[in-house]
Amino acid sequence: MPKAYKARSTLQNIACKWYSEDHDIHDPSVSALVRNRAGALQKNGLLGCEIVKFEVILPNVATLDAVPTFYWPLLVTTPEGTTYILKKDTDLQLPAGVEHYEVSVWGADVNVFNPERFLPSSKGSTEDERKRKAAYIPFGGGRHLCPGRNLALAEIIGFASALLLGFEIEAVGMGFGNVKMLGPQLAGGTVRPERYGAGLGAEIAMRQGWEDVEWRFEC
Repeated sequence: MPKAYKARSTLQNIACKWYSEDHDIHDPSVSALVRNRAGALQKNGLLGCEIVKFEVILPNVATLDAVPTFYWPLLVTTPEGTTYILKKDTDLQLPAGVEHYEVSVWGADVNVFNPERFLPSSKGSTEDERKRKAAYIPFGGGRHLCPGRNLALAEIIGFASALLLGFEIEAVGMGFGNVKMLGPQLAGGTVRPERYGAGLGAEIAMRQGWEDVEWRFEC
């Protein structure tokens, strides 16, 4: 078994035991944010190891946003001159590299890195720009989709860990559990609360005994 899988399995087992023994409820040193987060899951019937499974899957949810871009419905109105006949409602999975090396879209120098082709001054006709926008899907969802999920994961976890360890976070206004979330949004990369969380605030304060701690992050 790869080391990464062993490490994740070990962490899951530790966290499973921790939640199963209700440390999130009875341990006074637990951050209020962690306690409230687990409490929200418990209200929905998740207990012990089920909470751990839910927590583990959260970092991977972002990858699901790219799923719709991998399948493109294509209707072939005429079979003449084609190698394959794709019937209506057929899902076509196309590697991005095929469109990235399409001569009819990028020109004869398609195999050469030419950064000037992306400058406003190099724009062609409306039809040429339409083809480029359709063909340029470097990260699975268009030119503006952030590719840094894996790059940012370490920074996000490091910052979140310091926040949970050294600070107390209390809701101001409505409670965290009272925030209603929108349902799945096809064009949205993340789930967001209704009305962008209007009415909910948070007060962040240093935890007792951690007032003089200085945080430093190193790569």
